[in-house]
Amino acid sequence: MLGRQQKRLRDFCSANRLQRMPDRESAYGVAKQPRALTGEKWKGERGIPKKKNALEGAEVDLKLIASKEYASSFKGLTGNDAADKAVLQAARMMLTHRSGTHGEDLCLVSIVDGEVKVSVTDSKGFLAVTPTSDILDAVSSNPEGTLFSVHNHPSNIPPIGSDLAVSASRRYTGAIVVLHDGGVYYYKHGDIAFTSTLFDMKCTELVSAGKSQTEAAIEVLDEFKKRHGVKWKKLR
Repeated sequence: MLGRQQKRLRDFCSANRLQRMPDRESAYGVAKQPRALTGEKWKGERGIPKKKNALEGAEVDLKLIASKEYASSFKGLTGNDAADKAVLQAARMMLTHRSGTHGEDLCLVSIVDGEVKVSVTDSKGFLAVTPTSDILDAVSSNPEGTLFSVHNHPSNIPPIGSDLAVSASRRYTGAIVVLHDGGVYYYKHGDIAFTSTLFDMKCTELVSAGKSQTEAAIEVLDEFKKRHGVKWKKLR
């Protein structure tokens, strides 16, 4: 089934002259990725600008994220004041660190004690956080449903299929994605499974029909909220 979905997406992108992003087509919960996501052919297709790690539109307004108005979006987020503050601090740090680049950072905070259990700041993936042993250790060593995730999106689009798939596989209690343009989105996986490829394919179809990436993501989030129990909300 994964192979057929990859072929559909490949053919669709080819017909509409759309760029594919392998990091966002990863299959979760399988031992081996589909052959369509491996091999030399992916090299040179990621569109990284000449200036190392630079990404147009990814500059962060540092005064904005330091403001009280921005901080208010994080109040009551986890049900633990200490955890709320830790999530806010992590958001500010990763946005400052990755401003102007395609890089993403990740932080997992415990809603039990409010402590940061893992922070990944050296991922070299394009618009993605590469899984590490530290992340897996943090997930396995903390009770299911006690970790709250925060990561950044230099692309300035809401949560996508891979974000929801990761949340489900790691059983996060909730998560936010902080955009480089100041946006903040809360999301949580539902109880009915789906593939990240299906989510992203629907987004691609809507973009090809004339919608912006943000409009497409929101429309698919709403659809998956009804069909798969996904939860999401724009906080800012």
